[in-house]
Amino acid sequence: MKRNPDFLLSTVGEGHILVPLGKATVNFNGIVSLNDMGVYIWNLLEDDTDFDAILNAVLSDYDVDKETAKKDITEFLDTLNKSGCIILK
Repeated sequence: MKRNPDFLLSTVGEGHILVPLGKATVNFNGIVSLNDMGVYIWNLLEDDTDFDAILNAVLSDYDVDKETAKKDITEFLDTLNKSGCIILK
């Protein structure tokens, strides 16, 4: 999976949002708000990657247990997928 190039990460104040561009604005009317972990995962999605690579990176860089990380990453990727922010292969 990788991020959809039709979404732009923007920093607004101390927050982070994904803004649809171009044809993405037809199917998605809004924004996706990201916390620091969301930005971290979004950046991992710059190149084609898989769930295990994301999980291993999060476990390596954050103080979180594996089950919590799996659950949170799954929910986040599901939100991105439903919003059209990522491209699944």
